Amino acid sequence: MQEEFNALQSAGTCALVPSNPSQNLVRCKSVFRIKRKPDGSVDRYKARLVAKGDVISQLSVQFPVKDLGDLHYFLELEVQRSSIGIFIHQSKYVLDLLKRTKMDGAKPYVTPLGSAKLDHTGALLANPAEYRQIVGVLQYLTWTRPDLSFVVNLVYQFMHSPMDQHLQAVKRILRYLKGSFGHGLWFPQVSSSLKLKAFSDADWAGCSWDRRSTGGFCIFLSHSLISWSAKKQHIVTCSSTEAEYRSLAHTAAEITWICQLFTDIGFQLSSLPQI
Repeated sequence: MQEEFNALQSAGTCALVPSNPSQNLVRCKSVFRIKRKPDGSVDRYKARLVAKGDVISQLSVQFPVKDLGDLHYFLELEVQRSSIGIFIHQSKYVLDLLKRTKMDGAKPYVTPLGSAKLDHTGALLANPAEYRQIVGVLQYLTWTRPDLSFVVNLVYQFMHSPMDQHLQAVKRILRYLKGSFGHGLWFPQVSSSLKLKAFSDADWAGCSWDRRSTGGFCIFLSHSLISWSAKKQHIVTCSSTEAEYRSLAHTAAEITWICQLFTDIGFQLSSLPQI
């Protein structure tokens, strides 16, 4: 604690002065915290002198809350902050997955999906539980990896009766992760102009088994990706135009919800959403 106080004095950010009865003093307190690395080991011990106020104290009157400081690592999500933005990724989560599946020494691929289409032909896996476990882990990874949304949704469709070709597709995803484990989401500083942009697309009868189409969208707030999806449509469409319109309708519904959310929290968009 003394080192923290000496650092504040050497930086010229504070000085000890006698109090005056005419002044309204703001109370302060020392906050101690252990900063840990993603692997759980101790990074350093930190002490901070803070003024008692920021919303937290008012909430604590009604709810049992704690102020844990800036978020760095939570539920396998790693958060790195800088003066120009925030980077969220799951590098440790990916590396642990590769080690668990014994794919950490595999040759990396540059794409997560091959050209061959998956179907329901071939030999059933002797141990389908392993396939289901890996796919479940990959689903959680799509929180920070929108580039995996389509292919993970694809292999998830074969969870009930996975076959050898489906396991090979999952291994290709793992090989892709081997070469891109450091990828994630970058959120630059929000500019004064809040513009909402959306992109939508769909294939037509992409699944050779049930002839259903897969639609997807991604929505940006300024330059930050805030929402994305890739899912098989619920019905069989009769044309590529119908498939595109259905995907567009889902995108519009998502935008409507986001706009209403912004209204509820007091944000004002600078222009109408662009699709």
